[in-house]
Amino acid sequence: MEKHTIENRFIALSAIELGATLHQVWVKDKNDVSQNIILGFEDTQQYADNPFSIGATIGRYAGRISGGGFHINHKRFELYQEDGVHLHGGHVGFGQLMWTLESKTESEIIFTILSPDGQEGYPGNVEVKAEYRLLENGFEIVYSAKTDAPTYLNLTNHAYYNLAGKGHILNHSLKLNSQSYLETDAKLLPSGKLLSVSATPLDFMSNRAIGAHQAFKGIDDCFLLNKETDLAAELFASETGIRMQVHTNQPAVVVFTPPDFQKQNNLFENRYDRFSSICFETQYPPDAPNCNQFPSPLLLPGQLYVNKTQFLFSVEN
Repeated sequence: MEKHTIENRFIALSAIELGATLHQVWVKDKNDVSQNIILGFEDTQQYADNPFSIGATIGRYAGRISGGGFHINHKRFELYQEDGVHLHGGHVGFGQLMWTLESKTESEIIFTILSPDGQEGYPGNVEVKAEYRLLENGFEIVYSAKTDAPTYLNLTNHAYYNLAGKGHILNHSLKLNSQSYLETDAKLLPSGKLLSVSATPLDFMSNRAIGAHQAFKGIDDCFLLNKETDLAAELFASETGIRMQVHTNQPAVVVFTPPDFQKQNNLFENRYDRFSSICFETQYPPDAPNCNQFPSPLLLPGQLYVNKTQFLFSVEN
């Protein structure tokens, strides 16, 4: 499985066709040493068995959908589900499919895929493009798509970040540009109600260590982003001095700190501890097709879907 790499004097990035997957991101730290700041398999063939969607493009719908489907124009569409939950696009989502390398230059990699009408139960033939593009001090991921029939679409990237390149992220400083998160049930399906982050373990309105709150048990929540700015999140690791800002045009971000990768631990050469990393899944809210109070991810013919997220880096001594 071929690895495609682009780089400049500050950053290097590689991606593969399977899942339009982000494979590695190398950033120079405060000692001018390059650190791979995302989890990934050394052997790209290992992505063929990737149950945690590491680095993958998620679609057609990132997050969960309840009730086994949704309605569009009073027509019911049934989706694949397990235990009443449709997750990350179904039985075989975009992260498990081979994409086509459309082009590669010194600064960008572009993959494309055609999702046919009825794939995993979704309506419409959908043409999707995934672009990885270097910026002077970072990179951006741009997902764009168009459809020939009304459909729901919600794409995101599932990279797991660790700005120290090893260990855990509990000492990373985190700030989220959000005052509220979605209430969820035992299956992590949203009730439609928004809860305040204030005075909870999910209060990252000001910078603080991820694991600092005495009640911290991990994060797997959807945060509604403040609309005044496109800055969604900021992450900092004092060990390397690397600071990362996440900017997006999306209305929400799912933040996930996996407690453990026991099943896959040997694949990472024991470099990582419990709470190894953190995901920033910029997207529409989970189950938005069934929750009218959320922003609608309905894509119509003639419209262009665009999810643009930038990851910008600086270094502090």
